Amino acid sequence: MNERNISVNYRDTKNGYVLALCDIEHLGKRYKDVKNGDEIILDLETYRNFYDSNERKTVEEIAQFIKDNKMYIINAVGRRAVDVIISLGIASETEVMEIYGIPHVQVYYVRLNKA
Repeated sequence: MNERNISVNYRDTKNGYVLALCDIEHLGKRYKDVKNGDEIILDLETYRNFYDSNERKTVEEIAQFIKDNKMYIINAVGRRAVDVIISLGIASETEVMEIYGIPHVQVYYVRLNKA
């Protein structure tokens, strides 16, 4: 898995990184699906800049980045990107949504302040 075939974009915030991962073959595409009568759209054309900073990484490099840094929000699109998140135990397969057969998972870290 030494191919750099996942696009990585991240922003550092006071709460940690907002990390966007996308398998490169999905960048610039728009997927539409209908579930339970509701239209669901995965728009990687309009929101390409959110996922694509022209930085490509391997699965191993992404896993190390996540382990080494504090994450706040993670968005992952595509089988390889989602599998990284699952392999680290951050999300499970049951939490993955499929839109037009494309796996997508969002992870939000919530920290409650104790009074």
